[in-house]
Amino acid sequence: MAMLVEEADTRTEVIEALHRLAERRAIVGEMIRCASDKLAADYKHPLLPVLLHFVKAFDLPLGEVLPIRECLDGKCDAETEARVSAAIQRTRPRWSEAAARPTGANSSAG
Repeated sequence: MAMLVEEADTRTEVIEALHRLAERRAIVGEMIRCASDKLAADYKHPLLPVLLHFVKAFDLPLGEVLPIRECLDGKCDAETEARVSAAIQRTRPRWSEAAARPTGANSSAG
């Protein structure tokens, strides 16, 4: 499953938008709405793409972002909000470093 997530097609502008929102500690519902809105033109049902963008943006396992499937309307219950927010902040050192790299930078270049 991890290999499928790594190979999944994601959009850089959605990942960057999620990073910006997380940096300012936006609520998870706002982040979901943002990703869903940006992906809506390409996907009739954006649930899986939104989940995949959260996985890749925040370097989280699918199981930790799966609860947001109940929040696609942008409204999360307090427990989901707390759990997903804590997971995002826990991995901040990894995704914050990625967000600081210029767009198009490749960490394997050299």
